This record gives sequence, structure tokens and C-alpha cells, in this order.
Amino acid sequence: MARNQEKIQAYQKKYRAEHKEAKNAKAKQYRLDNREGIRMYNKKYYTENKEAISQYIKKRGWRLKVEVLSYYSNGTPKCNSCGEEDIKVLQIDHVKGNGNKHRKTIGRSGAAFYRWLDKQNYPGGFQVLCANCNIRKLYTEYDFYCDEI
Repeated sequence: MARNQEKIQAYQKKYRAEHKEAKNAKAKQYRLDNREGIRMYNKKYYTENKEAISQYIKKRGWRLKVEVLSYYSNGTPKCNSCGEEDIKVLQIDHVKGNGNKHRKTIGRSGAAFYRWLDKQNYPGGFQVLCANCNIRKLYTEYDFYCDEI
């Protein structure tokens, strides 16, 4: 019986692979034909599950932040300058500066920026700094302030 089940599963897998494009086209057409019904269903689902969805999104974003910070810290998330380990104050810093300009060109900030880093396979040129060290870098390296008041 188990051998027969394996044959069926193998056939189904092969069939899905061979008919992937047609299946995707059919699903796309269904979404186009039923756009309003799908929108109403999604709206109702969101209204009924708003709190659970919100918690899920927060947890997913937090896990991604920890993953990105861990990668750029080579293990445990910590500030590259002072060693601070409180994840609530750790941030990604553009090593060569111009982070604001870069985020505008890619159209990402906050959690979306962490997703972008993940999708780009963690490109170089970034480091982890705590909020204090990050702002200190801005003021010292880029002469952002005036000595005389």
C-alpha cells in the first residue's frame, strides 16, 4: 500500500511540474475574474484576525532583524564600535555613509530594508552599530555639528 502511495505522489509531482505554466495561468485568470470577491474575503479575514496578523508581522520582522544583525555581527548581534548587545538599540550602518541616499534609491527603510538585505544575500558595506555610536559617527566623521555655539 505504501509503495502505491509513493507512485501516486511521484506522478502528482511530475504532473504539477509539467503543467506548472498552465496551472499558474489558470490561477491568474481566476484572480482576475474574482478580484472583488477575493478582496472582500481578504478584508473580512483581516478584520476578524487583525490582532493575530499584527502579532505575526511583528514577530516575523523581529526575527528578520535578529538574523540580519547576527549576520553582520558574525554571530551574536552587537555594536561594532562599543560592543552593546541590546538588540532594541542596534541598527544597520552604511560603512561609507550616504545611507539615507541609498535607502531612497532602493525605496526601502525599516523592516523593508532588512528584507532587502536578506534578498540581496547580505551585501558588503554594512555594519552593526548601536544608536549612540551611529549618531556619534554622523557627528564626528561627517562634521555634522559646529564646535562653537
